[in-house]
Amino acid sequence: RGMADSTRNLIVTFNGKKLEVEIDINDTVEVFKLQLYSVTQVPPEGQKILGLTKGTVLQDETILSSLNIKNGQKLILLGSAEQQDSGTSTPITTTTPSSATTTPITTSATATTTPTTNTNTNNQAQKAEPLDIVFEEDITAWKSSCTRIFFPKEQIKQPAYIAHNPPYRLCYACSTTCHLPNQVKPNLPVSSKFICECRDIPGRDCLFSSRSGSDIEQISGKLKNLVIDDLVKANLEQAKAADKGKIDQMVGRLRGNASHVLIYEQRELQEKARQSVPAEILNLQGKQQILALLQWFKTDFFKWVNQPPCDTCGGSTRGVGGAPATVEEQRWGAGNIELYTCDNCRTFTRFPRYNHPGKLLETRRGRCGEWANCFTLICRALGHPARHVLDFTDHVWTEVYEAETGKWVHCDPCENQYDKPMTYEAGWNKKLNYIFSFAWDHVMDSTKRYTRKWQEVQTRRQMISEESLLVAISQLNTQVMAKLPEPRRAELLKKVQEETQELEQAQLEHVRLQAEELQGRQSG
Repeated sequence: RGMADSTRNLIVTFNGKKLEVEIDINDTVEVFKLQLYSVTQVPPEGQKILGLTKGTVLQDETILSSLNIKNGQKLILLGSAEQQDSGTSTPITTTTPSSATTTPITTSATATTTPTTNTNTNNQAQKAEPLDIVFEEDITAWKSSCTRIFFPKEQIKQPAYIAHNPPYRLCYACSTTCHLPNQVKPNLPVSSKFICECRDIPGRDCLFSSRSGSDIEQISGKLKNLVIDDLVKANLEQAKAADKGKIDQMVGRLRGNASHVLIYEQRELQEKARQSVPAEILNLQGKQQILALLQWFKTDFFKWVNQPPCDTCGGSTRGVGGAPATVEEQRWGAGNIELYTCDNCRTFTRFPRYNHPGKLLETRRGRCGEWANCFTLICRALGHPARHVLDFTDHVWTEVYEAETGKWVHCDPCENQYDKPMTYEAGWNKKLNYIFSFAWDHVMDSTKRYTRKWQEVQTRRQMISEESLLVAISQLNTQVMAKLPEPRRAELLKKVQEETQELEQAQLEHVRLQAEELQGRQSG
């Protein structure tokens, strides 16, 4: 997948159990810690990971690819998992919402909650100040009182949290007052309206349940609208905060690809690529040159490899796992070494998944990652604006800017296809989700170029909200364009916007599929 597979399967030992964790080495250490948290419940800040580095402190912002992680690498995780609610009564001390008196209470998911020992507390709660007075002083008083007091029968949009199993939805005040911290987590997505369910949890008493009766009628009219507006605002802030991590994760995942395409601009490498191309193709121009390149690259220059032939006798081989990369292999970006054994002479053959296009000009073999990597370099060497395209459902190809039409055009060297963008959805029956195009000076979400089922595709785009994805792409483009002159940045951003509008418009147009777009995969 991609330019040489960026996924790694790690064996993590935790509390005597071995866990298999799949990572993407384009992610950061912080993302990896969140993955570990999801399967071990050890908070990221409390994790100590052994076997990932030697003698250096592991930084959250470190990109995993810089750690030379091997497939099947064994790690040990040290740390304490967050305690789950097991039904054991746990004494805690809290402050009741209407009194400064601290009262010991007992929380339990199964047993009946022990009544509070300070009877004056309940009396004080029942004599709470009228809500209009409370809210006139501070419309954010919902932070210290259950919203069910103010809106007993009305579902409202508000910050949302969940507790217990099966989960119950809680308002902010109940999540911070009625439950232990390790029993509660944010409820995402946070867009739906609800009534706080704290008092509905079996075996528990919501600490705010006594706040009822005449108080409820004290909030109405303009004051009620102000409170609702503040709750909606807080709900949005919770959503933004939740997506910030996803934005950072997406930027981190794409940054490696955005950095890699810079290698295509090296003049020495471009010269090496030009020397590989036949003279008759060098003499062509524009679209005709690209079509000739595709044909030559597919039939004469590059070779598809599923299992490499035996290095010793040329016989057939079968995969037996992976092997550590040598220093020389690492020099050419081969983090993943596939190992094969010969069925004939029983010797081993190594298949390094090289990620350096200069090396690929020599080896001239691989799968879609190697094909697109090398082909994109050659396009740039011949002066064509070109982008390396990454499909999250496991394929890569190239896009070339067609000067005749002023548009970016699909170009798949593995299939010898030019301008057949519906191939993957219609011919291969791929369930597309995210497709990104990387040029040396910008990044583009180009998914809509390759689908006419956008609504269906959207149901599979669950990694991040569409709004936050725009933020992530904008942040990445800001980094990519940082060293460009301002006029050039403005021009690029304008072109990205025009391309976005073009792809939006394409979704409204009926497209008659070409015959080549209906055929199944030819490579691999």
